[in-house]
Amino acid sequence: MGTVRLVCIFLAMGMASARASVFTIGPITTIDTTDGFEPVGLRSADGVVVFAYQPNSENYMVKAWDQAGGLRVVRSTSSSSQAVGGPDVSGRTIVWAEFTSSGIAKIRAENLDTKVVVDVTTPSANQGQPSIENNTVVWTQSSANGKNDVYTADLQSYLIQPVANDPAVFESAPDISNGRVLYANGASVPGIRVRDLASQANTYAYDLPGGTIYSQPRPMIDGNLAAWFESTNQLQGLHVVNVLTSQQWTIGNTERAAISNGIVAYNDYSQGAIMALDTVSGTTTLLRTLPHGGSTSVTLDGYQLSWVEWLGTTNHFAVETALVPEPSSLLSMIAVALLLGRKR
Repeated sequence: MGTVRLVCIFLAMGMASARASVFTIGPITTIDTTDGFEPVGLRSADGVVVFAYQPNSENYMVKAWDQAGGLRVVRSTSSSSQAVGGPDVSGRTIVWAEFTSSGIAKIRAENLDTKVVVDVTTPSANQGQPSIENNTVVWTQSSANGKNDVYTADLQSYLIQPVANDPAVFESAPDISNGRVLYANGASVPGIRVRDLASQANTYAYDLPGGTIYSQPRPMIDGNLAAWFESTNQLQGLHVVNVLTSQQWTIGNTERAAISNGIVAYNDYSQGAIMALDTVSGTTTLLRTLPHGGSTSVTLDGYQLSWVEWLGTTNHFAVETALVPEPSSLLSMIAVALLLGRKR
């Protein structure tokens, strides 16, 4: 173990120069252009980008894109009483939240190859904010006492289990990575919790006395890196933590972010740009200047960056993607794996 730690530290010391070329953004591909409300819920994994889009006040869509299949509409509704949103993706499976004719929102899933759609559960209370990793889905669900709980289900066995269901606490906005669920803990002192599904133990806890932790934009976790938006006298922005080492970073002037492979991509609304923080080398780099400024949604899938960009006229947006090349050094890649504990 000592040898591994020494090798890891040695590699990390050389990361600044080895990873300098990581942030050379590749050619931009336009996934979609829209003339309605801004696309929301942008997420990506395993080469698939998903987002929700509302072309007008009555229609709702969930869309998916990948290089092989191009852009497709996964779900479309024509009534405001059947709103859909909050998509996520893992492998070839997309999940989203959808209101039904009974007025209850439920989590649904579709396999992009088979086109088979299933209801993850048959709920008696509203569900939302789904996140998926492999066959495991997590979501927020309203509880009988007016609070929110977090649940998980296996898409093969359909076994449903609570992740966090304290009757006195709002628990919401889950995200999942490596079998660990991060969620917002809305107790009298707001906080963040990370729960390991295998051991059923909380492996990380963070509390913020006198501050606010937001469930929208939702907190996120990737490997050992977790991030969430908070507001205190010292910070109004993004708080990033390595939940294994407790190393921390804070980023102001941002409302949207994504993490992958030790990189934090975020919008800097003061500069009208998409930036990237490399948590291994400590380098912060400009990825893209937004021609018309503003805030933007971003998502990272490995080294594939996708974002929503305002095109300068009312309700006119584009969803775009570009490759951020991987480190050319094999040693750099090994260091990232050792330091971040990330697997897919």
